[in-house]
Formats: sequence, structure tokens, C-alpha cells
Amino acid sequence: MATHRRQRRPLVFVRDLVPGTAVDSCFLLRGATLGGGNGPKLRARIWDRTGDAQLIAWQWDSAAPLVDGAYHVAGSVNVYQGNVQIAADRIEACPPDTDLQELLPTAPRSVAGMWGELERLCATCGHPDLHALLHLCLNDAALCEQWRRAPAAVLHHHAYAGGLLEHTLGVINVALSLAEHFPAADRDLLLAGAVLHDIGKTEAYTTTGLPDMTDRGRLLGHVYPGVRLVDGLIEQLPGFPQELRDRLLHVIGSHHGEREFGVLEVPRTPEAILLHYADNLDAKMKAVTAACEDSRGRAWTGPVRSLGGERIYLGTENNGVLFAPREPLEDILNQGLFAFDAPDPDPFDEDGFGANGR
Repeated sequence: MATHRRQRRPLVFVRDLVPGTAVDSCFLLRGATLGGGNGPKLRARIWDRTGDAQLIAWQWDSAAPLVDGAYHVAGSVNVYQGNVQIAADRIEACPPDTDLQELLPTAPRSVAGMWGELERLCATCGHPDLHALLHLCLNDAALCEQWRRAPAAVLHHHAYAGGLLEHTLGVINVALSLAEHFPAADRDLLLAGAVLHDIGKTEAYTTTGLPDMTDRGRLLGHVYPGVRLVDGLIEQLPGFPQELRDRLLHVIGSHHGEREFGVLEVPRTPEAILLHYADNLDAKMKAVTAACEDSRGRAWTGPVRSLGGERIYLGTENNGVLFAPREPLEDILNQGLFAFDAPDPDPFDEDGFGANGR
């Protein structure tokens, strides 16, 4: 007798949820909390590689909320306060044949390509001791394997495999741009600090499955392990200057800026100050960009957690395209949109105000 293998139900992604329709699919779920009174008995966020949305359940018999993970959700899609949400009738474990890799976000660039960029940037370090340190770090096979796979965070930004590498490159490029405007900062020291500032996340975050923290990460965070890791690498370089060592470790240990965010000390050097702002800017703008991409053409994004739940205004003509192509400037000029008659400027006046200086 012929047997028929059950076909795996295709996944429905968050970006494809349509208000007024039923949903029956697997999603990643996080941040579940219990409610009471006349409100929903359970609230959570569902998410996948395309975005996230709120989930509510009006009936929930368990005394404990769901732990973060992957779940099969059946219910209906609606809109609440301008945002898509799912009202769940049933939440259960995903079928064993569910391919969770289809749900997990991935870095927008190839890891190999990003790693090549990191190597090229490190090669521009002109200080011999810092160059030797970066070379040693990039030739530590076990460390680099973790670096390529680790997320930069569990939730707020770059929360996917390869995210740490992507975030590191973002911080390097922002920091080096800032260094061009603020010559008080040593470019090579800033570069080394940017490369190594989050290296402790190779120990603090898991590198397989859903983004999560390791036991070490929950106990120690990533700043202190990062300082220890870099200090251990420096130990392998005889003659590394002590003051340079202290300044580099300070850059790494202070990059979160405030003690309430886990720094060993507040930034007290030009390089540490610039790196703190470069790190913060790259993380914040990654979260903002993700919210904009998930706006579905609405004038306002959903709440951005790393901005304290604030929403970003995109305009009433937002069509869901963040950077719509525009006509080349030369085409606009050729249309005569800015044509006007003006007297020839005084040849000695670079600003074109004429001899009377007006």
C-alpha cells in the first residue's frame, strides 16, 4: 500500500500578514507577559526575518508566560492602533520538521565579504604594535569562527548570525569618519578600539539557533570579557607599550558610555569618546532602519525599543520605499526648473554678492 508523506505547511512571514485573514503558521516568539482584568491574558511579540508584530491571546490557562522560542500559532490577523497584530486562538510547539532557519534573520551581506572588508581595514593600521595585535587577533581561528557567527545583540540591533561582524564594520567606518573631523583622536588607536570593542560578545552570545546569551554572558556581560580577551592577546606580544595597552583597554572597557550600561569606566580619552558615540549611532540607526523597512507604507513606524519606544515619522507620502530613486541632478537642471536671470558676479567676489557686499 502506498504511503503519502505529509507536506510541510508553508510558512507565513510577518510582512505578509493581512488584516482580516486567518493565520496558521510558525513564528518566533519573545517577551511574553501575562495580563489580567478585561484585557488579553497573554501578550508577546512574534517575529521572523521579515519583521515583528504584536500577539495577544484572550484565553490563556497557564500560570506562566511562554518562554522565548518558536511556536505554531493559529488565529486571526487584525489592526490595533495602526499596527498589525495576531489574536491567537491556539499556541503550541512547532512541528518537528519545521525549518527554523527560514525564520531566522540573516546578515544582509555575505560573511565572507564582510570579513574581507575587516581585513582590509585592519591592514590600514599604521602603528606597529596595534597592527601586530590586530594581525594576531585575525589569525586566531577559534576566535574568528565565533566572531563570524555571533549576533551583536539578542533583540535591539544586528540580532542575527553575522550581526556582530556587520556591527563591527559599521562602528569602524563611523569612527574613522569622525576621526577625520576630530584630529585630537589617534586614528590607529581608534581603529583598533573599534575593531575589538565588542570582541567579548564572542563569549557572551550563542552562535547557533536563536540569538541568546550564554551563561557567561548573563553573569559577566560582554565588556569585561572583552577587556580580558584583548589583554590576553597583548600578553602574547612582548614589548607592547604599557600606556598604549591601558589606553586601548580603556577604549574597549568604556564604550557603553555610562556606568548604568555596564562600563568599567566612563570614556576619558578622545578615542574612547568617539568610539562610544560611533557604537551608539550604528546600533541606534540599525534599529531605526529596521523599523522604517517594516513600516508597510505608514507615516509612522512602530515603536523602536532602543529609542525608548519612540516612533519614527516617515511622512504621509511614504510608499514603503526608504530611498526612492530620484532624477539625476543634471536632468533636473536641463528641465530649467532652477533657471533664472542674474547679473554676473563681481569677479573678485567668490560668494557672488557683488562689489557692494550684499
